[in-house]
Amino acid sequence: MKKKKKKKVIELRTLIIIILFLWIISAFISWFIFKDWKESASFGDTFGGINSLFSGLALAGIIYTIFLQKTELSLQRKELKYTREELKRTAIAQEDSAKSMTMQIRLTNFPYLEFDSEINNDEKCITIKNRTNNVAFDIAISIFCFIPEDEYPFSKYIEKNISESYKKRALGISLLDDHLWSISDVGYYPSISKNKKIIIPLKFPIDFGVYSMFVQYKDVLGNNYSNLINFNSFQDYETIDDKPFSGIRIRPEFPVITDRINPNDKKKTGDNVPKFINEFIKIDKSSIGLGLLKNAKFISNDFKWKVELHSS
Repeated sequence: MKKKKKKKVIELRTLIIIILFLWIISAFISWFIFKDWKESASFGDTFGGINSLFSGLALAGIIYTIFLQKTELSLQRKELKYTREELKRTAIAQEDSAKSMTMQIRLTNFPYLEFDSEINNDEKCITIKNRTNNVAFDIAISIFCFIPEDEYPFSKYIEKNISESYKKRALGISLLDDHLWSISDVGYYPSISKNKKIIIPLKFPIDFGVYSMFVQYKDVLGNNYSNLINFNSFQDYETIDDKPFSGIRIRPEFPVITDRINPNDKKKTGDNVPKFINEFIKIDKSSIGLGLLKNAKFISNDFKWKVELHSS
């Protein structure tokens, strides 16, 4: 390595000596050969033309260098563009991978609740069963018993069943689709584990056999899920597998993550509001709670209904 460096220094020094030697020779030639200043000037003018030629060549070299730099910059821009696109594709792939992993974790921890009905102690009941090994947390249940206005007017129900202190409050309720109102009840549970079911007896003062239930619950990760379930009665439920209700409609078929809905504060519904939740809000606005009945006994909404093991 040292020898190579030394060789380079010698070559540079030699080049400088050669250039100085040529300058000295040219000076001697000009001084001794051209005795007349006119001839010397003519000789100088000749080299002046050559200087112009070399200046032109130098300018051409500069222009060519600029062109090469421009081409190189263009290639660099293209390369940067391809790099950005590749980084973008990589970021999208990583995002998709993260979403897929998050979905997989969510499905692994998802508590699947089954909604059904049964006859229990000669009472029509709605049941909520946990079919998975995953515990469901923070369960909020709202039950609605629908009453057709033309069959049983809302004003009649208020006059007959609601205490005086609540009548003014009850009159603020609006009809659902101008022909339905409902009686509602709510219950809350901190959790429901595997092979457990909540049994909800339908003890309403009026019953036309049409119900809705809105259920919210969370998984262990804190994701909130919601379902709106509709129930319709058979005329003779005792003859059909002891099921008091016919086809049960569940929306959505597979629960989606939603904002937590507070039935007592319809304004705080959040931005993530599917269509079935808006329907629940309308139903809730058309309902009057069982707790407003005359002589109603106070019952805590926590653990309101029985929870027991289910075998199937």
